[in-house]
Amino acid sequence: MTSDAPNSPAPSTLTLANLLGQIGEFTEDVIVITEAEPQDEPGPRIVYVNPAFTRMTGYTSDDVLGHTPRVLQGPNTCPRARTRMREALQQWQPIRIELLNYRKDGSEFWVDLSITPVADDQGCFRYWVAVQRETTAAKRREHDMVAAQRLKAVGEMTGGIAHDFNNLLTAISGAAELLAAKVGQDAESARLVDAIRAAAHGGASQVRRLMAFSRTPLLARGPVDLHAVLWQLELLLRRSLRDNVTLEIRHHPQARWVDAEAVQLEASLLNLVLNAQDAIAQSGRIAIDHRPLVRDGRDWVCVEVSDSGSGMDAVTLAHIFEPFFTTKDAGRGSGLGLAMVKSFITQLGGEVEVRSQLGQGTTFTLTLPAALPAVASAAAPGTSAPGRACRVLLVEDDEVVRMTTAAMLESLGHEVHECENADDALAVLEGADTFDVLFTDLLMPGSLGGHALAALAKTRWPAMHVIMTSGWADSDLPEHLSADSRTPFVLKPYTRDDLARAFARVLASASGD
Repeated sequence: MTSDAPNSPAPSTLTLANLLGQIGEFTEDVIVITEAEPQDEPGPRIVYVNPAFTRMTGYTSDDVLGHTPRVLQGPNTCPRARTRMREALQQWQPIRIELLNYRKDGSEFWVDLSITPVADDQGCFRYWVAVQRETTAAKRREHDMVAAQRLKAVGEMTGGIAHDFNNLLTAISGAAELLAAKVGQDAESARLVDAIRAAAHGGASQVRRLMAFSRTPLLARGPVDLHAVLWQLELLLRRSLRDNVTLEIRHHPQARWVDAEAVQLEASLLNLVLNAQDAIAQSGRIAIDHRPLVRDGRDWVCVEVSDSGSGMDAVTLAHIFEPFFTTKDAGRGSGLGLAMVKSFITQLGGEVEVRSQLGQGTTFTLTLPAALPAVASAAAPGTSAPGRACRVLLVEDDEVVRMTTAAMLESLGHEVHECENADDALAVLEGADTFDVLFTDLLMPGSLGGHALAALAKTRWPAMHVIMTSGWADSDLPEHLSADSRTPFVLKPYTRDDLARAFARVLASASGD
């Protein structure tokens, strides 16, 4: 007679000791057991490691049995953490600590380490049991978050600095241009005025770099002739590079136009080339190449800056884009150059890649969006606005900038009425006074800002044209103020030629109405 009942399971032979052994063998956490002593050098010897130890460290049990766990420590293991562990062990106290260790291949990794003393039946401590779990990924996320917060803080700070500095530079460069027309044949005065203008131009370039670092929208972004940028860069570098450094620039006819900002692009390439020179101890070469690239259905331009210098190790490569990280001696580098390059290229939607090995040089590859060739400007540099003179309502809260701008506009043949803020300007407009152009700062004190004033002006006085300006480096600028906006935008610090081109654009659109 058969039974429908299921077969009874065989009696279990799994003991607690076997169970604990299996846990040690199959757990993902690393388990290391050492003798209790000696605690001084060379330290307690390892008597057991589980398979997870080999997977994490690369060391087999044969490699480490009889040796101290200190074989995992290395040059960057925190001395303070070592001291804390030694003090806990001397007092036979458990401890939990985060520690930087080294794998067999020399690579670093972080662990969350818990060490507990184990006593025998008589209460004498015989062993230490250490349980480790790798935290490298979490540590990297924490590091990235701190770096991002630091970048944001510096960006916010530089935004305010850029705004104030741009106003100063607008007044300086504008006054210098007006003086240049008055010095006549006085060669010494002309030379001093040119020095002022050159210094203002250099200051403007530095502010643009700060604006790139603070992730400011690229208000002057548009089609940039890469060949022209490289030509200007070559003229500058031929005078500044050492005689034992050879510069090679190769042009590709199908990779000429990029969607970028010319000043920041030149500054980025200059930064990379000067860094390359610093990496060349004796003689060497620096090459700049560019080529077209089609990726994901879009046209791109790759620009490579390569050198035959000393190269970088993996540790340095991991940090080069961090703000304030530098390998240069004190006073020779701020640590912001590569961070600015990275920020600028990222704003463009591009990428920065680095290849480097010790003793074999370094190559930076910038991937930039391609652009269609730019249309010739409506007014060439050094010319005044064509056509009839305009009646201009100038709205600017900075008194010195307002005075200088008014003088530049008057030198271009325009009639200017000045207002300190948008509220005063609105009162003037409502007083039935007619103007051809409203030239307004974007961010000003008062109940209305430049953006709101422009919106009202376009609605209530549609025949009046609007030109905007700002020196503010802030990510909150209106999105419509992009390179292809129908509202002309002049980024501070502007010159007389910049104003001429903006007003020429306005007059050209007016004549086509």
